[in-house]
Amino acid sequence: MEHRLRADKTCLNCRRVVPERFCTHCGQENVQPRRPFHYLFTHFVEDLVHYDSSFYKTVKALLFNPGRLTNEYLSGRRKSYVPPVKLYIFINLLTFFMISLFFSGHDGDSDLSIDLAGTPERVVKVDSTLAEKQTPAALRMGEYKSLREMDSVESRKPDSLKMTGIRYWYNRKAARAQEKYTVEQLQERFYEKFMSTVPKGIFLYLPVFALVLWIFQNKSRWLYYDHGVFTLHYFSFLLLTFSLLATVEELAGMIDFISDWMWLPWLMLLGYWILYFFKAHRRVYRESELISSTKSLAMFVVNLSLIFIFIVGVLLYSAIIID
Repeated sequence: MEHRLRADKTCLNCRRVVPERFCTHCGQENVQPRRPFHYLFTHFVEDLVHYDSSFYKTVKALLFNPGRLTNEYLSGRRKSYVPPVKLYIFINLLTFFMISLFFSGHDGDSDLSIDLAGTPERVVKVDSTLAEKQTPAALRMGEYKSLREMDSVESRKPDSLKMTGIRYWYNRKAARAQEKYTVEQLQERFYEKFMSTVPKGIFLYLPVFALVLWIFQNKSRWLYYDHGVFTLHYFSFLLLTFSLLATVEELAGMIDFISDWMWLPWLMLLGYWILYFFKAHRRVYRESELISSTKSLAMFVVNLSLIFIFIVGVLLYSAIIID
């Protein structure tokens, strides 16, 4: 999108003379500083998808050419592609925006929801009992249903049997939450907290993933910075392919026959994720096929274990901040 040039040839940033459109000293474009309101929101996308189509070129390489972006960036050929940090941030925001958009549309389809309006009292009791029986055990938090019950029971226990430390803190928090919310509300709040925590958790896991790469590679040849670039590109690939297939699944939900077979594309994507890492690792670190495959397999096992710990941690943290 072209913006109108200023008549004044003095750069607003460094006060040098601007011969044409861009300042030869600082590089700022000599255009009118006041823009329409929507420019505040479109500027980031415009900067990302700029005139030389670097975004499309970057996405194509990211999806179909494992390791190429990392090799290009580390070799110094950076102008033709979107920088790894900017790429990751954009795809991360896009992915979790789409996920929240998709799932927010199914709030009214919950199997646990009960319409009590205009329902006879006898039917309400039956439905409520049925809903309580169908409540997943995972949604039952702590050992007590309320703070009053907890305080009453704990006060009658001898000191040696009373709750202490983390157990006491967790059960008190769980009892307070169950006093304030219904099962359905707890489930909804837990999902909201989980979805808001996952992006932060993934961001915190990036340096851990890069650290695993650093441990397995030649320390004198590769810097931790190099592994960080590889990690950003790989996680951008994971998030982008996940969001694309999630979009396809959402659209396929309109056709029962197709939606019944969506497990197959997800299985194929999982295989592509693993194959992609093996190929990218070999192309970037330039080791023999046997050594690269052995290291990739070892790192895959290590990261799988760490990811399991990460998921458990995110679930626990989401439960802790639910109140």
